[in-house]
Amino acid sequence: GPGQRKSEKFRLRPMTFADWKNFVETEAAEPSFLLKSMLPDAPSELELELRKIEPWYGRLTTLLAQANSHLDKAEYDAASGRADSETMLDKKIRVKAATSEQRELRDKVKGIVDAIDNRLRLGMSLMKANVKEKNSATMRERVI
Repeated sequence: GPGQRKSEKFRLRPMTFADWKNFVETEAAEPSFLLKSMLPDAPSELELELRKIEPWYGRLTTLLAQANSHLDKAEYDAASGRADSETMLDKKIRVKAATSEQRELRDKVKGIVDAIDNRLRLGMSLMKANVKEKNSATMRERVI
């Protein structure tokens, strides 16, 4: 009604882990696809490929932080329901089993983040090598 604050009126419902997982998997589909192709040799094509994947690094790093948060919360929730007769080993196994879905998603996102990081590093090294090679060829032409 008119007495409600705007933030209360338009409050979004919290996203469940299952909904968030679907969201992350949808978000990760494009960078995963981009990572499947080899980096091109041509400098201009290489630069274009790096420009396509680079924005995903920041996006997926954010999703990785959120995945870690989901895992931490799930571990806390799973650890709190302990029977008196449960050993520490039993508790550890129970918590790992209860949080396997969160851990799996976190590991997938981390894998993509690491792959993007490696691709960017490799691409920059290749671009640097191309520049050195081009400069070396230019120097040879001047000598001849």
